[in-house]
Amino acid sequence: MLFATTAVAAPLRGRVIDAETRQPIEGATVFAGEREATTAADGSFEVDLVATITVLADRHEPQVVNVTGGPLVIALASGTGEVIEVAGERVAPTPGAIALDRAKLAVIPGARGDLLSGVKNLPGIANNGSLTPLSSGLIIRGASPESSRILVDGFEIPVLYHFLGVQSVIPTEMLGGLEYLPGAFGVGYGRASGGIVAVTSREEQPKQAGGFAELSFVNVAGLVQGPIGDKASYAVAARRSVIDAILAGVLPSDSGLSFTAYPRYYDYQGKVTYRPREHWKLGAFVFGSDDRVELATDGDNAMDPAASGSFSNATSFTRAIASASYRKPGFEMTSGVSAYTDTNHFTVGSDRFLLLDRDGVAARGEVGWDAHPKLRLIAGAEADLTRTGYDIKFTRPPREGDPRGPNFTRDALIVETGSNTFRDLAAWASAIATPVRALELTMGARVDGYLRNDAYVVQPRGQAVWHVSEGSTLRLAGGLYSRPPEYLDQGLQPDLDPERVTQLALGGERKLTSALTATATVFENRMSDLVVLPVDRADPAAVGGYENIGSGVSRGVELLLKLQRDDLFGWIAYTGAVAKRRDAPGMAERRFDYDQTHNLIAVASWQISPKWKLGGRFQLTTGRPETPVMGATYQADLDLYLPTYGAPSSQRVDLQHQLDVRVDRTWKFQRWKLAAYLDISNVYLNAAAISYQYNFDYTERTAITTLPIIPSFGLRGEL
Repeated sequence: MLFATTAVAAPLRGRVIDAETRQPIEGATVFAGEREATTAADGSFEVDLVATITVLADRHEPQVVNVTGGPLVIALASGTGEVIEVAGERVAPTPGAIALDRAKLAVIPGARGDLLSGVKNLPGIANNGSLTPLSSGLIIRGASPESSRILVDGFEIPVLYHFLGVQSVIPTEMLGGLEYLPGAFGVGYGRASGGIVAVTSREEQPKQAGGFAELSFVNVAGLVQGPIGDKASYAVAARRSVIDAILAGVLPSDSGLSFTAYPRYYDYQGKVTYRPREHWKLGAFVFGSDDRVELATDGDNAMDPAASGSFSNATSFTRAIASASYRKPGFEMTSGVSAYTDTNHFTVGSDRFLLLDRDGVAARGEVGWDAHPKLRLIAGAEADLTRTGYDIKFTRPPREGDPRGPNFTRDALIVETGSNTFRDLAAWASAIATPVRALELTMGARVDGYLRNDAYVVQPRGQAVWHVSEGSTLRLAGGLYSRPPEYLDQGLQPDLDPERVTQLALGGERKLTSALTATATVFENRMSDLVVLPVDRADPAAVGGYENIGSGVSRGVELLLKLQRDDLFGWIAYTGAVAKRRDAPGMAERRFDYDQTHNLIAVASWQISPKWKLGGRFQLTTGRPETPVMGATYQADLDLYLPTYGAPSSQRVDLQHQLDVRVDRTWKFQRWKLAAYLDISNVYLNAAAISYQYNFDYTERTAITTLPIIPSFGLRGEL
C-alpha cells in the first residue's frame, strides 16, 4: 500500500493519538514509501522521511499527511470524524509556497481574527494598506490583483473582502486550511498569471451540538454546529457588520455627508459533511455575502459636475459547492460542481452607472494514482460557464500606469447594454517520478481554452525537488501561465488574447531546529501579451480598444524564518523585489503601480498561559510609486486647471511602518467558555501616506493616509 513515493535516507519519527481522548494509539499502521511501521504502546513510530505518509488504525478514519520532517503528532478521529494535527511542516508544493492552519493565521495582530486578512503577512504579498480603496485585493510577486485567484474548495470566489477590506467574506471558523502559492505552481491550477490562495472549507465533525456568539467593533457573528446521525455533521454561520451603527454615532453633523445607507455587510455560510462509507467523503457548502453603501453630498462638484449628489455601491454573491472525494493508499479521486450568482451595481450622481449581474456553473475533477512505487500519475479537467448581463453608462476604468482618476463629466463614456457568455475549459496531466531516493521530478502540462476569445494555451510546467540531507531541501520550478482577458471592460472585446507569464523560482528550505525553519526563494516572472489601452481613455474622440501589446518583468527574493512551538509561533518575512512594465514595444520601461522594493514583516504570538495570549506584528515597507504633478494649465472653456504629469511612477510616497498588538483572554466554565480580545492596528498612530490629492490649481498637495489607529475589541461565548 502506498500513497506517495518520495523517500530519502533519513528517519521520520512521530506519534499517533486519538483526536478525542488524546491517548496514544497502539498498533496503527504507517505507510511510508516502500516501508511500513506499526505504532508502539505510546503511539510512536519511525519510518523513512517521505513526502506523504498514510496512517491506518482500527475504528479510526484513515489519514494522509504531507510532511517534510519530524517530529509529527497525527491525531486520528474515531467513527466518522476527521481531525488532522500536524506538529511538523507540510511539504511545500512549489518554491515559496506556505501551508498554514487557520488557528495561527487568525490570531495575527491586525487581522482582527480573520484568516484571509492574515494572508497579507506572507512573503511575496505587497502591503496595500488597511481599510483603504487599495486594500481589497492581493498583489503577489508584482502581479495585478486580477492576475491572482482566491479559491475555495477549488472554485474561485468573485470578491475576497468586504467594503474597504475590513473583513474577508468567509469567517475563519468555516474554513479548514490555507495554501499560499505565490507562483510556479503545478498544472492543477490555472486562469491565473500571478499567484493562488487556496482555502478549504471546514472538515471538523463535532460529536455534539455546540456553537458560539461573538460581538466586536467589526461585526456580530454566530455559529451552530453538530452531528447528524453517526456519519454526517453540519455547521451554519452568519455575520453582520456594526460599522453602520458606529458611524451613525460618531459622524459629525457638519461633515457634508448624508448616508442614505451606511456601509454595512452580511455574510452567511452552511456546510454539511457526510461519510457514507470508508474512503468516501461527500460535502455541500453554501456561502455568500452582501455589501451596500449609499451616500449623498451637499454641494456641487465643480471639477466633475456629473459626480455631484450621490454615490452608491451594492455588491453581493452566492456560491454553492458540492464535492466528493475517494481516498485510499495509492489512489485518490476528487470532484466538485459549483453554481453561483453575483451582482456589482455602482452608481455615481444621477446619470452614471455600472450594473453587472453574473451567474454561472463550474465543475472540476482530478485523479491521482501510484502506478509504480517510483511513479505517480495525476490527471484532471475543469469547466466554467459564466453569463454576464450588463447595463453601462460609465467611464473606462483607469488602467495600471495611468495617474488620472476618472472624471464622469469630461471622460469618454462606455454606453452598452447586453450580455455575453464566457466559456473556459481546461485539462491537465502530470507525472511525479523518484528516479533516486533523494530526487523527485514533476513534469506536466495544462491546456486552457478560452472559447469566447477563441484562444487555447498549452502551458508546460515542471519541478525538481532534491532532499539534500535530513531537514534540507532544494526546489526548482517553472512554467507558462495565462490569464483570460475578462477583467472589467476587457470582457466587451472577444478579439483579445490571454495574458501570458513565464515563471521561474528557485527555493531552499533548512530545518535549523525542531521548531525553527529557514526558507529562501528567488523568482523571475516575464510577462507578455499584457492587455493595454493604447489610446487616451478620457478622449471622447479616441478610436480603438484594448490590445495585447504590453510586457513586463518582476524579480526578487523572499526570505522566511519561521518559529513554531506549542506555546509560541511567529515568523520574520522579507521580500525584496522589483516589478516593471512596458506599455508597448519601443516605449520606456516604468515601475508597476504596486512595485514595492522592500517589505519586512515580523509576527509573533505567545501563549503565556492557558488564559492569556499576547501577540505583536511590525511591518516596514517601501512606499508605493506615485506619478508627480509638475504643474497645471488653466482651461478657460472648462474654467478649471488640468494637471501636467511627470514620468509615470517616477516618485514614491513615504516609507510606511506600523506596529499592531493583540491580547486574548479566556475564561473556562463547566459547560462553556468566554473569550475576549483586544486587537489594535497602528498603536503608535503612524498614518501612512498612500497617495496625494491636490487643490484646485495643483499648487498644493496633501497626503491621503490610512487611518491613524484601528482598535477592535471582541467578546465570544462558546459552547
